[in-house]
Amino acid sequence: MTFRNTCCNGHVTATMIAVTKSPDSLRLAIDALAGVLVDSTMRVSPAGFDIRQLDSAGSTFVALSFPRDKWDVWTCVEHGHYGVNIPSLAKVLKTAKNAKEIRIEIKDKANMLLTAVGACMETNHTVNLLDYTINDFKVPDMDYPLEFDLNVKTFKRVIRDLGSLADHVTLRQVQLGIEFVASGPFTEQRVLLPKSEYLAFLNDGLNAPTGPYSLRILSLFTRAAADMRQSMATSSTPTGSFGPHPPGYEVVRMRAKPGMPLVLEHCTALGAVLFATAPV
Repeated sequence: MTFRNTCCNGHVTATMIAVTKSPDSLRLAIDALAGVLVDSTMRVSPAGFDIRQLDSAGSTFVALSFPRDKWDVWTCVEHGHYGVNIPSLAKVLKTAKNAKEIRIEIKDKANMLLTAVGACMETNHTVNLLDYTINDFKVPDMDYPLEFDLNVKTFKRVIRDLGSLADHVTLRQVQLGIEFVASGPFTEQRVLLPKSEYLAFLNDGLNAPTGPYSLRILSLFTRAAADMRQSMATSSTPTGSFGPHPPGYEVVRMRAKPGMPLVLEHCTALGAVLFATAPV
C-alpha cells in the first residue's frame, strides 16, 4: 500500500506522516510506557519521534527515541509537541496486534489518525490529542561504576522469577559476575549471573550494593524488550549508546551507581527505549 501526503495542487496536507513495517516495536514500547505514564507529550520533528517524561511520583524517567531513518516512511515538515493519553494509545495499538504495517498521520493539534493494515483489513483510528505540554528532561551524563549488557531472554526470566516472590531487587557485583538479590515475605532469592556470552561487562568497578529497585518497573521494561526479531547488529547506525555486538545478540544495557537511578536501555527495530528508576 502506498500512502501520499499531498493534495491535488501538490501542497503538503499533513504535519507528520510516519509508516512502519515493524508495528510490534511501536506497540510493545507504548505498552511498557502505559504502566508508568498517563498523559504525555509526543515530540515530532524532521529528525524523528520521541517521548521523554518523569512519572507522577518523580521516581522513574522513561524515554523513546525513534529516529526518522528507522521508519519505512517519515515525513515531517515542522517541529511539533502533541499531548496524548498513553494508556489509551496503548489500547488502540493492542487492537493492531496482527497488523503488518502502521501509518500515523498528524494534521493538527486535535487529532492523530492511526491506520493499521494487515490480516486482510485496514483499520482506521482517530486518536484525540490533548492540550498538554511538559518541560523537556534528560538523564544527566555521569560515570557508572557498573555497566553491562545482558541477554534479553535472560533478563526477562530473572525479572519474572524475582517479581513473583518479591517487590524490590538489589544488584551486587561479585567476583564471578552479577548477583540479583530480592527478599519477599517468605524467601530471599539470590540469582547469580556469571560472566559468559550472555553477560558482558563494560564497567566492573561497583564496590557496594546498589538499589533496591522496583521490580514492577523492571517488569514493565521487559514489555518493551519483548521484540527479539531485530538485533542491534542489523542496524548500521544503532540508536542510543549501544556498541557493536555479534549478529543475533540482543541485549539490555544496564547502568548502576549506589544511590542513583538504575538505567536500562534496549534497541528495537524503531530505536531505543530507556527507563531510569530511582532506588526505593
